[in-house]
Amino acid sequence: MQRINQSLFLLSACVLLLFSFGLQAQKSYEFTNEVVMQMTTEGGDSDSEESSIIRFYSSNDHEHVGFDMEVNSHGMTMDAKIINDMEDNTMTTLINQGGMKMAMQYKLDALGGMDIPDEIEDSVDDENSAKPNFRATGKTKTINGYKCVEYEVTSEDKDDYTVVWMTKDLKMASFFESFSSVKGMSEAWDMDMPEGFPMEIISYPNGKGSKEKRSIKVTEINKNKKISISTEGYSIMKLN
Repeated sequence: MQRINQSLFLLSACVLLLFSFGLQAQKSYEFTNEVVMQMTTEGGDSDSEESSIIRFYSSNDHEHVGFDMEVNSHGMTMDAKIINDMEDNTMTTLINQGGMKMAMQYKLDALGGMDIPDEIEDSVDDENSAKPNFRATGKTKTINGYKCVEYEVTSEDKDDYTVVWMTKDLKMASFFESFSSVKGMSEAWDMDMPEGFPMEIISYPNGKGSKEKRSIKVTEINKNKKISISTEGYSIMKLN
């Protein structure tokens, strides 16, 4: 959660610096499926539990996917929407904080030519330094009516420990599959995940049984639900 808050802060700062140079663009994205997830962090820098709701949207034609995330931290609420347009091969981030609408957009296939700050580049390199190893434990449980199989996830060069509950009964592309299919992002999201949709992810960054715990759990699935995200009212910075 701390990393997400820092990322959103940096994103907002960048947009504010460039806001006066924004380009007006209006487009509406239509989605047909919604997966609601609850993200929780506990035992970190703060003794209190932090929780956020993430909504993952997909379309039956696979032309675009989206995220809608409401972050509540330190008395502040920020709504962030991320849209991956497969047809245009762009990622658009929409930020709404207290009625102030800001946005940025970049071409995914041009990421290799972008100047990335050293701190961010080092973090990305560290996160993707080795592919994780998935091991089926043989345990099963039911989440939201879907039978799930448990996998333990470890990495050769990191201490963190993760448990993932996957189901093959939900015939819907997951966010991992959606991002790994995007040109320019395939390597970063290529984790050789087992077949299925992740219904729950529990991560211990400092090792199995450690105090800090992060989790994402699917709480609601809405198939064939019409959802629309519009860029109207946003000043969009095109960064590449």
